[in-house]
Amino acid sequence: MIADFLDAAAPERLSADACVVGGGPAGITLALRLARYGFRTVLLESGGRAQEGDDQEAVHALSAGASTGQGGADPGYCRLRRLGGSTGHWQGWCGRLDAQDFAPRSWLDGSGWPVGGDEITQYYPEAESLCELEPLQPTPTAAWLAWERFWRFSPPTRFGTRYAKDLSETSQVTVLVHATMTSLDCDGASIRGVHFANLAGRSGHVQARVVVLATGGMENARLLLQPVAGHPRGIGNRYDQVGRYFMQHIELPVARLLAADPQGVAAQFDTFGRQRRHLVLSREASEARRLLRCAFSVSSERELSGAYLAARRIWGEVREGRWPEDLDTSVEAVFSDLGGLIEGMRGAQILSQRLNAYAEQAPDPASRVTLVDERDPFGLRRLRVDWRLSEQDFRSIRSATLAMAEWLGQHGIGRLQIVDWLTCETPSWPEHIWGGCHHMGTTRMSTDARSGVVDADQRVHGMENLFVAGSSVFPTGGYVPPTLTIVALSLRLADHLKGVLS
Repeated sequence: MIADFLDAAAPERLSADACVVGGGPAGITLALRLARYGFRTVLLESGGRAQEGDDQEAVHALSAGASTGQGGADPGYCRLRRLGGSTGHWQGWCGRLDAQDFAPRSWLDGSGWPVGGDEITQYYPEAESLCELEPLQPTPTAAWLAWERFWRFSPPTRFGTRYAKDLSETSQVTVLVHATMTSLDCDGASIRGVHFANLAGRSGHVQARVVVLATGGMENARLLLQPVAGHPRGIGNRYDQVGRYFMQHIELPVARLLAADPQGVAAQFDTFGRQRRHLVLSREASEARRLLRCAFSVSSERELSGAYLAARRIWGEVREGRWPEDLDTSVEAVFSDLGGLIEGMRGAQILSQRLNAYAEQAPDPASRVTLVDERDPFGLRRLRVDWRLSEQDFRSIRSATLAMAEWLGQHGIGRLQIVDWLTCETPSWPEHIWGGCHHMGTTRMSTDARSGVVDADQRVHGMENLFVAGSSVFPTGGYVPPTLTIVALSLRLADHLKGVLS
């Protein structure tokens, strides 16, 4: 059942085996799996069923906060409060973490997940099914592509739309939208339930045997940091670990590529169906240089006609399930220059090419989420994000780019003109860096409460029945987008909770 808490008929008092706070991919995956196991589950979502609505602006404003560190971590940007969470505007990029990501690295403080990689990767096939990924397809490969990998693309799956029917028809699940968690009902080391409310002033309570926070890489930390009786510094924060180690992916152009065969290079990095090639350094090369994980792709700027751009715009809207805006004008543009359309489809002239990096950020306790004195309409203190990039991050990207330049030259592919800021010996970051809106690490997994927030089973240290789902539990982030691993971890958590609740 899906009910809107703005509707007076929606229940105010509920009892369940599990209460999941947050209706994004983690929360929806977890709720449906627990229901399949026969457990009564309540899923609370702060926003509505869609991004549009009379109250959506006020709901979105609940995510507002301050950003005092590196540009590119505004807490009011990217995050969506709606059923489906940020998959509502997700581009669908997916990739698996691998053995290097899970293992300890002697040169990287805080590396090494407290759970074996195999325990997570076994859930990837089902996670890929939930994200509607297609199997990798054979693609033309040049002999010089020795270190190639592939990103795979979800359609993209809008979890709130794609799984709304399952949530509605599953008798064991009750979904309440417009139901914002306002506090945890805490009794020492045990959580008795969750208090929630809406912006219209109505409030309610869920009594549950276990509670899972699945509200995202920033919001999970924000909710835990709110003081409650018996936990004046926040829950799970005895050693000041909640909110620390905030990470994103460092995504930015690092060089201009002067290729011997621009069209040939472009052909290798075009999107083939729902997959796209990228390059990584070998494990041996990364370890020898003591590098963080980093991938590279090549993007080509082409001289494209208005007809081709209009056709691509129409296709993009249709693929997203939307009726294209200004359809008549776009169709007219397409038919007015069919020659330009065909030329664009065959591959228009390449004006320039650039090498783009997608880099891992080193875990840094000084990069963190904290609370400010300003409060939201529910009385919860708002966020401050202090995203910090380190000298290790800079030197790793620089060294990886130089290694890629050497490798491309050796294979006769071309040479790189590295961007000015990356040629400096001392870190000199651009003012704004795109982090992918991949918020990770703020409630990281650890073996003990002095070095993290949750254990290997995603249970908050020191708490009996409070768990956290999502990318906030990642100890390290690799270079791949986090959504697929979020879903895999949620499946794993559901299997663990099956044993707890049984």
